[in-house]
Amino acid sequence: MGSLDTAVPALLFRLDRNPFHHGSLGAARSLGRAGVRVHAFTESVHGPLASSRHVRRVYPMPSPASNTSAE
Repeated sequence: MGSLDTAVPALLFRLDRNPFHHGSLGAARSLGRAGVRVHAFTESVHGPLASSRHVRRVYPMPSPASNTSAE
């Protein structure tokens, strides 16, 4: 297994809007424990992922209504 470059931060962006999805929380914990700075897009600042001590910064998930595509 190769070494992990902890100088490169991770940005978690998940497509599942379930706030209790365990995969993203597990990824944040694993990366954070390895020394990687973890940032995440979350649907709520009160959810488990946003509350994790391993997540350094939380960004609000864009709402579907704010999707403005030029066609």
